[in-house]
Amino acid sequence: MAWQRIEHRKTASALSAATLVILLQLAAGSATAQPPSIARADQRAELIGQERGAPQQLTDGDAVRLPLDRLLAHGEQLFTAVWTEQDGGGRPLTKGTGAPLSNPSVPLTFPRNFNRVSAPDANACSGCHNQPVVGGDGDIVANVFVLGQRFDFATFDPADRTITGSSFDESGAPVDLQSIANSRATVGMSGSGYIEMLARQNDRGPAANQRYAQAGRRRPPRQQRRLVR
Repeated sequence: MAWQRIEHRKTASALSAATLVILLQLAAGSATAQPPSIARADQRAELIGQERGAPQQLTDGDAVRLPLDRLLAHGEQLFTAVWTEQDGGGRPLTKGTGAPLSNPSVPLTFPRNFNRVSAPDANACSGCHNQPVVGGDGDIVANVFVLGQRFDFATFDPADRTITGSSFDESGAPVDLQSIANSRATVGMSGSGYIEMLARQNDRGPAANQRYAQAGRRRPPRQQRRLVR
């Protein structure tokens, strides 16, 4: 019977050791696991500092799967979104014509990221197209300065003689407000379908396009973009 008591003690010791290991593992897991309230707080903390005008993008096939009313609503959301740098807004090394800056050593970043004459001069489509409703025309304050975007950043500074940089045109002649561009009224877009088609933009979104696009290119390389279907 002595050997039975010894075997029993061995078995009990083994079970106690196994139980201890399990308890230690559970304790370690509970120490690293976060309560739901803390996990939610961490998720909210990840959003701090994010400023996105259009956080949601369609994925491939959504344009044909979604009901028409949801597609139109998404198009209006994109049309009225206030685009930020985190969305891919801005064109720091590119003119409004798609050509590279004449002087790339001075990129169009703050405080040169907006210019009323040579643009960019709005961060939402609806900033100009808003009368009588979103998608319509605009007041004279929203007029476009046609051909002004061929300049990097219009300043009319005679000391800056960079061709189409800020103050001199392609012939080397100085420009003023009357000769740098033509003022054109904002045209109405209601019924043209452009607002609705915004909902079918590619799934990568403008931020990804900006990363893929090289300075001076209008669009990313063909193999890296998905055309509107």
